Amino acid sequence: MIISITGSSGSGKTYIARILSTSLKNCSVLSLDNYYKSSNKPPTNFDKPSSFDWRLIRDHLSKLKNNCSINSPLYSFKNHKRLKKTKVVYPSPIILVEGLYALHPKIKRYVDFGIFLDVPLALCLKRRIRRDIRERGRTKESIIHQFNSTVKPAFYKYILPTIRNADLVLTFQT
Repeated sequence: MIISITGSSGSGKTYIARILSTSLKNCSVLSLDNYYKSSNKPPTNFDKPSSFDWRLIRDHLSKLKNNCSINSPLYSFKNHKRLKKTKVVYPSPIILVEGLYALHPKIKRYVDFGIFLDVPLALCLKRRIRRDIRERGRTKESIIHQFNSTVKPAFYKYILPTIRNADLVLTFQT
């Protein structure tokens, strides 16, 4: 069974997937963050569907559904490239797929159950500032600028519409 978890950047997708994976037995996690396309220059917008390697995502989901392990890429947000090493993801009775586009129409047919995290964007921005300063060496000003210029518009245009593909919507308040 493939369970997808999606929502805005900073909504808690990775956190929820981590909690579920430790609570459930025989569970694997696939992060769509690792499927960004590699580039010699940073993408101008990480939140557009065209930033992702859809062919590889579909291939890997198909293999996992057919009980085959995969070598998931690992992506570095510091240098905007996939790393040379990969992570083996084993098939299991439950596979959690977490990411911005975990309920996108291009992969919806692989998903058995979809969860959409409906979190106020102000809270998402606060979480993102904390994470990106700590883990990605970014400045608060650059994070706010990126959030307002690309993250928020892409959320409304591309990600929020996938709420209709969710089987469960979890609404969080600030």
